[in-house]
Order: sequence, then structure tokens, then C-alpha cells
Amino acid sequence: MAKKEIKEVDKKGKVAKSPFILGLIGGILYIILGIILFASYHLVSVKIITNPELFNSTIEAQQLTPQDLAQLSQFFSMLSWVTLILFLIASILILIAAYWLKKERTMRRGAITSLIVGILSINIFVIIAGALGLAFSSKKR
Repeated sequence: MAKKEIKEVDKKGKVAKSPFILGLIGGILYIILGIILFASYHLVSVKIITNPELFNSTIEAQQLTPQDLAQLSQFFSMLSWVTLILFLIASILILIAAYWLKKERTMRRGAITSLIVGILSINIFVIIAGALGLAFSSKKR
């Protein structure tokens, strides 16, 4: 049992690296996903303005007026920025929680933060990191 504890905590007070690494992966993937969604929504916004025939041909029931297309373009443009901002905020919180998971002193705080942000952002890597962090922090008590 003493050997197992030595593997989990080293001399500098750092604990097992798996929660930290999973949190780091989850944060980086969330940044990449946010940038991809921003680019795709922004591309749709530009396509609506530059090629309105494409959208009028897919909607057979009614033809969209130029004002409708402008409003649709503004919606996708706003959606792209809101998506980018929300994903970046979530990614920053995830990366901060992953950093907290690195040290034994702040592991419980990082685990709880990871679980909350992971559940809100539906990020499975962060949820697993938070669960592992809670498991490791409860072993220390």
C-alpha cells in the first residue's frame, strides 16, 4: 500500500498526472472545436451574402427577400462570435482546473471545477479528469 501512495504523490507534492493530462487534452480540444465552429458559422454567414441563390433554391415554399438573407447572415455572424467567446471561456476555465489538478493542495478544487465545467460544456475528457481528481483527492484525506 505504501508503494501505491509513492506512485501517486511525488516529493514536490504533485499527484498522479492522468487527471491533469485529461484536463489539458479536454481544454485544447475545446479550443480547437470552438475555432472550427467559429469558422464554419462565419463561412455560412459569408455564403449567405455572396450566394443567395443557393439558399433560395433549397427553400421551395418561399423565396427569401434580400432583407431576410441579410438578417440570416447577421444571425450566423453573431452566432459565430458568441460560440467563439463561450468556447474560449470554457477552455480557459478547463485549463485553469487542469492546472489545479496538478498539485495535491489544489486537487479537490480543480476536480470540482472540472466536473462543473465538464458537465456544462459536455466535455467527456474533463468530466473523467474531474472524477479521477476527486478519487485521488479523497484518498489523501
